[in-house]
Amino acid sequence: MNDLSYYSTAQKRLMFFRYFVFILCYLGLAYTWFSIHEAYEILRYAVAPFAFAFAGTFLFQEKPLPTYIKLAIAFPLWYFITRIVNGDYSLAQSFQNFIGYFIAYCISFPFVYLLPMKKRRNCLIAFSMVYLILLAIMSWISVFACIRQEPFTIPHFTNYIIGLNEFYINPTRLNVMNQHPNFVGAFLVMGFGVTMYIEVTLKKKWIIAPLVLIQLGIYLAVALTVSRTSMIEIALLMAVGVVILFLRKPSRLSRVSKSAITIALASCIAFVAYIGFDASIALMSSISEKLQPQTSTVIQSNITTNLELPFLNHASANTDSIVDKREISEHIGTLTGRTDIFLSAIPAIRANPKALFVGTLEDGMMKVTEQVIGRAATHYHNSWLHTLMLTGMPGLAVIIVLTFFILRATFTLCFKIKIPINISDIFLCLIPIALLFHSLFESFAFINYTLLNMVFSFYAGAVLQRAKDVKISSL
Repeated sequence: MNDLSYYSTAQKRLMFFRYFVFILCYLGLAYTWFSIHEAYEILRYAVAPFAFAFAGTFLFQEKPLPTYIKLAIAFPLWYFITRIVNGDYSLAQSFQNFIGYFIAYCISFPFVYLLPMKKRRNCLIAFSMVYLILLAIMSWISVFACIRQEPFTIPHFTNYIIGLNEFYINPTRLNVMNQHPNFVGAFLVMGFGVTMYIEVTLKKKWIIAPLVLIQLGIYLAVALTVSRTSMIEIALLMAVGVVILFLRKPSRLSRVSKSAITIALASCIAFVAYIGFDASIALMSSISEKLQPQTSTVIQSNITTNLELPFLNHASANTDSIVDKREISEHIGTLTGRTDIFLSAIPAIRANPKALFVGTLEDGMMKVTEQVIGRAATHYHNSWLHTLMLTGMPGLAVIIVLTFFILRATFTLCFKIKIPINISDIFLCLIPIALLFHSLFESFAFINYTLLNMVFSFYAGAVLQRAKDVKISSL
């Protein structure tokens, strides 16, 4: 079906239906950023039936689904089984997770595969452009709100703001719609990778300036999240991007000389990019200090006239900076308290051995961990460990194999094909790889049930399908 140049009316209607459901699911998950309870009611009663119908269209595929898509579909099904086994028969506790996984694995992940081959590149570009426009708006609002120290309030959703306030005050960090700053950082990092992909794919001079502006906004917003993992990833993406472009230029240098220059170049770019975050915070803080007399009256007015709001304007306790700074070496030995969370999985499994096979329910999954580490914890700060504790070894096996497929596809696109390597394919691979790296320290890739995992699944599926298409072309 995907290889035919002509489509019947029924096939065109099926494609239109898939586009519609794909957009509907994204809108539904995006609405959770504004009103989580209303959004999941909409997802349950309005979006879920369409999502299940979308998955039902797989039965009409003329070709068998690829192994990686079958595996992806198996994950939400196994998750559903583990909820039943653990006593959540009506998904009262687990619906948010289930519908998030179902959309990510059964709709977003296989979407590029389901498109006609000639439409895949255009779909990737269109999706990426929408993603970047939204990130540009979010990042620049974040920057201006933090500099002014006056949070931006969303009309009709006054409890959800963008800027600095008491929601994240220890340390003071960027708050975007009450999403955790590390989560926002990961979202921005993938967006930075997307800007690089669009730059090398479109190769249009007119688009360079807008993309650089988006990259600058993302860079500054990542600095405001104070997420060191995100900062490191941005620095690495910049270094890798420049190195790739450098290596593709013809040179008379010997292999040893070129390798030495490449390593030195990558190191310098990564170092400058990382220390640039501190300089960016200092610059924004300086501008904020100069603007403060002009905004102080506005801030006072908001506080006195909107006392019912739970989120009051707040500047950093560190008077010389709008956000609190953290050294890269600070708490590095414990990965900022993550190592004890990793190790707490051992007593948690001892307390509930069946978790190794069928996982546990969300409500009770972290209880033993919290007792062991002596503080609150919401997840295991590692996608693979979190998957093990939530879905048991079968669920972990699925995402390990999917991880292997993504890494293998990346290796294929970057090194192993017989035809000339397409540079845009290399930059496409960097997008899901960035979140995989981030997921070593956060429960994001595969196991996150929000919009972040849906975007990751889309690009991961695109990489896998692109590797398959390239293999066919090189035969």
